[in-house]
Amino acid sequence: MEFQAVDVFDFDDEYRIKRLVSVYDSHLVRSRLQAARGGDHRHVLISQIDHKDGEEQAFNEWFARHAEEVCAVPGVQDIQRYRALDQQAPGAAPPLRRWLAVYHLKGDVPAVLEELVRRRADGEWSPRVSIVDETISMAAYEPVKTNGEPIR
Repeated sequence: MEFQAVDVFDFDDEYRIKRLVSVYDSHLVRSRLQAARGGDHRHVLISQIDHKDGEEQAFNEWFARHAEEVCAVPGVQDIQRYRALDQQAPGAAPPLRRWLAVYHLKGDVPAVLEELVRRRADGEWSPRVSIVDETISMAAYEPVKTNGEPIR
């Protein structure tokens, strides 16, 4: 396995190594180990959304609060958020939405999804801010191998 790493040395007054810290890209190592085991076994929930023109800061502030609320739901492990780049592959269709979030799920996925919907419906979360409502898209996905077989 190959990955990027940096060794940081601290030296004493006599130029002897006093301390060594190794820093490496843990995401790359983790993803390569997962691939070696057949892939990431977690289900994901993918959310795509746009914010109202000129309201990106308010939207981002709301999303920071929302991310904490969602991560408090049992079965939601973490969230990784993405913003579409202005430059895309030549000839490719543009992204459907500017913002994408990947929620890693564990356990009983239907129960996690039901709890997410319940908390929103019951008003337990902070009200949405600066969102273009008709752009909200959410879908759960199961992990599969490159040949399409489920990863178990």
